[in-house]
Amino acid sequence: MPAFKGGPGVCHFRTIVQDGTKFLRGRLEPGSAIGMHIHEDSCETIIILEGIATVLKPVPEEGTELLKAGDVSFCPKGHGHSLMNAGTTDLHFLGIVTPQ
Repeated sequence: MPAFKGGPGVCHFRTIVQDGTKFLRGRLEPGSAIGMHIHEDSCETIIILEGIATVLKPVPEEGTELLKAGDVSFCPKGHGHSLMNAGTTDLHFLGIVTPQ
């Protein structure tokens, strides 16, 4: 999927939905990102499986977080984030979006 959530590059993902919870198995090519978005009625947990990622968080927690395989990032309801491939190889991740 090109320009997912307005991010640059291409994001490949497979989604499974079970009782309203979305499980996303994703892959971002080098230079690609999932654009900034707000979780208005859900929260999201991202687990990095392979590669290096940067998570950008806007107000109120502001900042960036560098993640590698095995690391986890959490975006609570009402907050936003963006996930970027910060490496030179594909970034593989699992996203779990839970309705609130």
